[in-house]
Amino acid sequence: MNDIVSYETAEEFAKATMGLIFIKDYLDFRAAADRIIAKWPGCRVWLEWWIFHRSAKKLFPAVGTMPENISEVLPNSTNAQESMHNIFYLAAERNQNILSG
Repeated sequence: MNDIVSYETAEEFAKATMGLIFIKDYLDFRAAADRIIAKWPGCRVWLEWWIFHRSAKKLFPAVGTMPENISEVLPNSTNAQESMHNIFYLAAERNQNILSG
């Protein structure tokens, strides 16, 4: 990684990249990412992979499409679908037969 981020700027790089997690506005997010790439051009591929990967919406609020008021009520787990199954199980009646066909 020394080829991309020097030892002298490693702490600054870490703060800048981790700071992306706290930016909520997309234009501010892109501007911050562009500043990081301008300062450390070798990290472009790595950073853009994180920004455009399908999990970016989970990591970076600025690229998420879910309204914030909805995302705040979801459980703090990595599997919201599994959490919803639990809700269905709690709401369903017990001891039901499985119907064929």
